Amino acid sequence: MHFNNNIYEKQSEFLKKVFPRFSKINYRPGKYGLYTNVGYMLLGEIIKQVSRQTYETYVVNNILKPLQMYNTHFVINRKEKNIAGATHPVFSSVSIFIPFFYPNIRELCTIKNGLLWFKDFFPISTPPSGLIGSSIEMMKLAQMILSGGILNGNRILNVDTINTMIYH
Repeated sequence: MHFNNNIYEKQSEFLKKVFPRFSKINYRPGKYGLYTNVGYMLLGEIIKQVSRQTYETYVVNNILKPLQMYNTHFVINRKEKNIAGATHPVFSSVSIFIPFFYPNIRELCTIKNGLLWFKDFFPISTPPSGLIGSSIEMMKLAQMILSGGILNGNRILNVDTINTMIYH
């Protein structure tokens, strides 16, 4: 299943607009860790530029396939078996942005019990929140990280990358 190219463009547009607000370093690197979706969106753009392929293609070819994670995807089609439904609260601070990314939102989901239930799941930003898979397949990823970047004899990430992920 392919990712919607329009979403790539909107993600890049969004990042160009908001990045200036996030570009100032408030703390000495390594002193504090603060999570931000914008940071992961920027990382996705860097991977795209350096690898000359989409972030999603890079992740599939360099992480998912070598880990044999064949049922983990960026886009979920409701016709697939054993797939949980994607939901989002109707009222939240993020909900106001949904129509910007999904102008045809009413065709993509139904509303029930205060939740938007998506027929298919197309994340608006894949680097921070777009990878979907089973807990069994996520265990392969965890095993690889806990084994210093290696799983079943295949080096997926180098040990310095793993150490940075864990200890910084």
